[in-house]
Amino acid sequence: MSANRYAKAAFLAAILAAVSVSGVAPAAAEDALAFDIVLKNDAFQPKELKVPAGKAITLTVKNETNAAAEFESKGLKIEKVVAANSQIIVRLRPLTTGKYLFVNEYKEDTTQGYLIVE
Repeated sequence: MSANRYAKAAFLAAILAAVSVSGVAPAAAEDALAFDIVLKNDAFQPKELKVPAGKAITLTVKNETNAAAEFESKGLKIEKVVAANSQIIVRLRPLTTGKYLFVNEYKEDTTQGYLIVE
């Protein structure tokens, strides 16, 4: 290897060392805020869940009943089956302020809740 190549390799090694010591790292995606919704006795708990606007959200929807449910929200564009006594994860992009209805589609007239984005 020529002296010029050694100089380039040493220069690159110095830059990598400086970057690792300074703590500069590639930008990471912002972590989503986590919230839980429980389906129990044909009702969502909480019935109204308040979350911040402009933040990514991860909802864990737990079905504590002995029957499958379908967690649906037309406003949020979600439709996922939750098996009996199990849970699902729903990832939501940052949302604008508003009140978003969600239901158990299998009992949509009686099992409703709201995601309130403030």
